[in-house]
Amino acid sequence: MLILGLTGTFSSGKGEIGEYLISKGFTYYSCSDEIRKELEKREIEETLQNLINVGDELRRKFGRGILGKKVYEQILKDNKKLVVVDSLRNMEEVNELKKNKNFKLIFIDAPIEERYKRIKERKRSSDFVSFNEFKKKEEDQIKGAGTLLKMEDCFKSADFKIYNNSSLEELHRKVDEILEKLS
Repeated sequence: MLILGLTGTFSSGKGEIGEYLISKGFTYYSCSDEIRKELEKREIEETLQNLINVGDELRRKFGRGILGKKVYEQILKDNKKLVVVDSLRNMEEVNELKKNKNFKLIFIDAPIEERYKRIKERKRSSDFVSFNEFKKKEEDQIKGAGTLLKMEDCFKSADFKIYNNSSLEELHRKVDEILEKLS
């Protein structure tokens, strides 16, 4: 079983890479979807702040790696050969997936102005924030300020790094290069 984990800045292209990997035969999982399920269960509106708050609540109650643990348990249950896991936000989540010896972490980034433009275009309910709020929330998550996330550690420990500052075709080419290295 090969598990590729995706971590990166907001709207850097993680979802696009996930979709591309699905087209290559990978099964997709997301730590953020685990939080969305909890929001839905509690009938809480899906906003960026609610995702952060409920995610932190779950981490406080069950441990910082809880979302990675839930996803990894589902992966083992499903027994798929090729897996991609999106939205890894702290090292404890990553470490849950590293229980599989064939786990590789990919960090994705893109220029902040481009990323903000993308969230405005995709129109998720959690994306309706100002540029300054977008920037501040991201800085907090990267450094771990005011949240149980510290994405900076994930970024530093990534096996591969992709800077998504060009076309969709170029992004796919970069993913293909990683897949070639892993085959």
